[in-house]
Amino acid sequence: MLDRTHAGFRCYTRQLLRTVQGDLPRGSQGTVAYEMDNLGRHLLFVHWDQGFSVPVFPDEVELQRAPHGSNSAPSTRDLSELAPKIHVTALDREIGNF
Repeated sequence: MLDRTHAGFRCYTRQLLRTVQGDLPRGSQGTVAYEMDNLGRHLLFVHWDQGFSVPVFPDEVELQRAPHGSNSAPSTRDLSELAPKIHVTALDREIGNF
């Protein structure tokens, strides 16, 4: 049975993982698609940023707190960090290019 409780959560590898589609160095990031039980083992199926998708064991990755693209509103501090920094020089003020 597929469990989509953590679908959309971002995760990263705790250590180097060798998979059939390629190595995932420590800190590799991906997005959880679903969880499943297979042959008595619990697995997370992850779409990795390296371009492939493979299952991993839950103890091999660390889930981030909020799912990717969640509806939780960022704090005002987070928004101010995302805002572009505008630097207006005295010459720009005189010419009116701001």
